[in-house]
Amino acid sequence: SALSSFDRAADWADLIRYLQRLNDVLKRHENAGPVIPESSLLGKRLAQCLDSSFQSGVHLKALETYRNVFTRLGPKELRKSLFIYSSGLFPLLSNSSTPVKRDLLSLYEEYFLPVGPDLRNVLDGLVLALLPGLEDETSEFYSIVLKLLADLQSIVADDIRFSVSIWRALLLAPNRIPVLAFLNHCYRKETVPLPQPEILAPAIAAALTEKDSLVQRNVLDFLINYVPPDSHHLGKLRAQVVTKAILSISRNDVSLKKRVYAWLCGPEEDNWKSYFR
Repeated sequence: SALSSFDRAADWADLIRYLQRLNDVLKRHENAGPVIPESSLLGKRLAQCLDSSFQSGVHLKALETYRNVFTRLGPKELRKSLFIYSSGLFPLLSNSSTPVKRDLLSLYEEYFLPVGPDLRNVLDGLVLALLPGLEDETSEFYSIVLKLLADLQSIVADDIRFSVSIWRALLLAPNRIPVLAFLNHCYRKETVPLPQPEILAPAIAAALTEKDSLVQRNVLDFLINYVPPDSHHLGKLRAQVVTKAILSISRNDVSLKKRVYAWLCGPEEDNWKSYFR
């Protein structure tokens, strides 16, 4: 079958050839209805072709195949198979070329958003997948990703659930900078609420222990602006966050010390800046 041939692939050129063969099979049977035989194996093969070690030509051909599959399934059937096809797509944005990013974001807009509220089933993964697109504010993808995230929030129609997904992304993301950028964007515009302490506190604590001091500075800025140390949003986990904040000054970074002091004592505290002069 078209799927079994992938086992014999020796290089990326073989993968492109096998993907084209698979596309031909899909087109020959495009009137067979919204059913994909061996869908789990198909999802596995497509994910295999999105490995970051492959050239962008393989990625683009694989995305073409995803489009053919999603077109055949339609939103009603795709919602039942999201978990099969998402595993390969979600890691791609942060490890791909510009043409691949462009095609991938278009695919999310054209095929994922129409699935509707059932996107809640993959919300954590989809938010985590989109956030790397916010790493560079000057990128052509920055505004596209912001709009996708805004549309996603509107579609799932559950602001608390959406907020939880963002904070879980802060906890899990290998690069926390774009997550913090989006958090600041959201809370500056007051578009999402803060989640319960069990979600909020561990994510903040993880960011405060980050090796990258830029992440630590950004999360402390967020705390100063939106989450004072006596906030009820920290609940019984307040001590955990305060402890991590205090420990962050062990790096002997003056900017971190200033931010920790401003958070604990308040930015308007008399002469607090002179404390570090």
